[in-house]
Amino acid sequence: MCNFDAPPDLEGRLVQATDSFSGAEIRAVVDEIGLTMYADDRHAMYDDATLLQFFSNTIPFAHSNAEDLDEIRAWGRTRAVPAGTEQLYDATPRGTTVPGRRIVMT
Repeated sequence: MCNFDAPPDLEGRLVQATDSFSGAEIRAVVDEIGLTMYADDRHAMYDDATLLQFFSNTIPFAHSNAEDLDEIRAWGRTRAVPAGTEQLYDATPRGTTVPGRRIVMT
């Protein structure tokens, strides 16, 4: 097990390196770092350059499939409720919203 607190300057570079990464993509890279450390029987964290290299070896979906992402976002604008909103989409009548939360039991 390796405990690691990133220094502030590394945190800033990691934020820049992961621009447009999804949370799942960041998690996948972190998992890869952990698995590589385990496979190498490594108990100390990699140096900053190596950590950044793990992220630069990953192309985020937002870059590799920008057109697909645009289509998904366009679909979501009219057919999905944004997370964290207090209003729910009501299919009858179309476009009507109702305050609060609705629980559907099936």
